[in-house]
Amino acid sequence: MSEGQFSGPSSKEEQVEKYPVDENLKQLAGKTIYRTEKWWKAAVLSEGWGKKALTVYLWQFRNGDWKVVQKYKIHRKDEWVKDKETIEALIEKL
Repeated sequence: MSEGQFSGPSSKEEQVEKYPVDENLKQLAGKTIYRTEKWWKAAVLSEGWGKKALTVYLWQFRNGDWKVVQKYKIHRKDEWVKDKETIEALIEKL
């Protein structure tokens, strides 16, 4: 997907930004954390292959397209609770 391509409204009440994720995923919601001409970071709630997941993506714009550089996927809330505890303990050392 090229820079600046977005989907239209999914309903009259709601507009969902189209993120450059696997086309087999149904994007349920998302929020851009930051975006520049070269970098884009966002959290995307999606559903695919019978599962929902919340994924934090980092894309880089190269050769006319957004390419995934990193992603962090959460399938269940209890996964997030464990990860958050670990991250919060370490972040104090920054």
